Amino acid sequence: MMYEAVATAAQDSQANVLVADGDGVRLAVARTSLNDVFSQLWPNDLRTLYQDTLAQGGTYFQRYIHGSPVDGGAADIIRGADSLESVLYVYALETAGGNERLVILFASIAPLESTVETLRIQLTVITIIM
Repeated sequence: MMYEAVATAAQDSQANVLVADGDGVRLAVARTSLNDVFSQLWPNDLRTLYQDTLAQGGTYFQRYIHGSPVDGGAADIIRGADSLESVLYVYALETAGGNERLVILFASIAPLESTVETLRIQLTVITIIM
């Protein structure tokens, strides 16, 4: 059941999603891109990320450009963020049953300028064809 929910969330958000417990044990993983930073996360990394996220109030956000965190951050935990721009969102929570959970979303972001340029070219081609 959890894997299906994680897979759906990953597909809907076009992000890689990982769910772990507070001890760093992976419970479910779903990947939507080849930029797989999750394979490099060890249980100790996940425990550290969980504790850091709790210390920040339960949520953590980090933006990466060419694999380097913007404004510091989890540089030693997330390795291999090699796309032009990526984001990491982490949420720490406790389930109704009292279990600690860590939810991590990692996604590559297409630069807005290239998207706008692609749409501009498509509009030009469609205009010429019509």
